[in-house]
Amino acid sequence: MTLKDELSEIVENMKAHGVEFDAGLTDAEVSDIEALCKFQFPPDLRQFLQLGVPLSWTRRSGTFLGIPVKWRKNIVSVDNHFPNWRDNPLEIMNKARKRTLSAFVFDVEHANFWMQEWGERPQELSDAFTVIERYLETVPVLIPIHAHRFIPAEPHLAGNPIFSVWQAIDTIYYGYNLQNYLKHEFQLQADDRGQPSDYRPIRFWSSIVG
Repeated sequence: MTLKDELSEIVENMKAHGVEFDAGLTDAEVSDIEALCKFQFPPDLRQFLQLGVPLSWTRRSGTFLGIPVKWRKNIVSVDNHFPNWRDNPLEIMNKARKRTLSAFVFDVEHANFWMQEWGERPQELSDAFTVIERYLETVPVLIPIHAHRFIPAEPHLAGNPIFSVWQAIDTIYYGYNLQNYLKHEFQLQADDRGQPSDYRPIRFWSSIVG
């Protein structure tokens, strides 16, 4: 099965599980977003977004993998935590960077977090925050997929792992590639995060995975 075929099947299954999609991005739209935001979509994410742009996810808490579960309350919820790349891509990336920065800032202030790569920690918090902000500008860009799940733009290859960044000290893998992530995040199959060998090392980000 080709990557396109696999992603096409995933998109159709996501639709069946309540995810609403807009039309896929055109080549021109992709080029405009990449030029504006100064990154390139990894090939698998680009393929996914050209099949359809996810907008929202309507789900019932009383189901799991699409099967009714008696002990769960049957409550309908709508999740709008997808980036709509047609809306304001620059704002999407700015928010993603601010969210990631705030995760690190919080842990530096409240969890005594500091990395050797940053050098000696300044005494003033404001100076420490500046060091972190400047350092994060040098690491691979994280592209948002859904809520606080991200895929690194580097390397520019299909198969990069998905990271969940809630706090710096609560950064974990959430899929060994895009397809694996989509399948378990959107209840298309039981959660299977694979083996450590399945995960491509990503500069900096892999070093902070808990």
